[in-house]
Amino acid sequence: LKITPEYKLKFYPNKGKLVQYDIGVGMWNYFRPNDNFRNSDRTISPSMNFTYKSGVRMNIRFYNRLTYLYNDFDPTGLNPDNALPGNKKYYYSSFKLSYNSDVRKDFFYRFEPDIGQFYNGMKYSLENTFNWRFQPFMTTSLSLNYDHIALEKGFPTENIWLIRPKIDFTFTKNIFWTSYIQFSSQSENLGINSRLQWRFAPLSDLFFVYNDAYDTKNSFLPKIRSFNFKLTYWLNI
Repeated sequence: LKITPEYKLKFYPNKGKLVQYDIGVGMWNYFRPNDNFRNSDRTISPSMNFTYKSGVRMNIRFYNRLTYLYNDFDPTGLNPDNALPGNKKYYYSSFKLSYNSDVRKDFFYRFEPDIGQFYNGMKYSLENTFNWRFQPFMTTSLSLNYDHIALEKGFPTENIWLIRPKIDFTFTKNIFWTSYIQFSSQSENLGINSRLQWRFAPLSDLFFVYNDAYDTKNSFLPKIRSFNFKLTYWLNI
């Protein structure tokens, strides 16, 4: 059973740099019917949002969480043999700031630091996304995610990276090329997905897809490599 009420009070200033701002609070509750409706997960999150005439958007949010672990759990995803004990409630709180620059510009970005408690320890996170548009031919983006997880004494401390570049190139109105690259220090994997698309008729496409994955722990040994073809055709009956 999920109950998720959320309330916002919005303001629209007549003067100044602000276009709109709001103050709100949300609550997310999950109850387990098969466990006497135990409140297994609860998040209370007050927030403030600001939208400026320049196109900049900012969000400040506080999270107060309750998590009941039914089983042992490793929140780092890297140390299953040294997991947090289950059958126990964990209370933790954190702050998150989000800053989005003007998406109408050729270069725009998002900056999101997140700092606070994490189960029985602390977590310091940073998410960055950078976007470039080279109109009308190409758009690129780069996402950088970093998590420093420091649990209490006796449990591991980890630094986790996730890096995701992306390129979209338009050769013509009907031929497109998209490539994704993803590196995860958590899974110790480097993945590549490259796709060439030919739209030969309305809603009809031919795709040439190349997939590659490497084990970064073992001298970048290839794990998966494939070439795929996909054809879609719209029948207007």
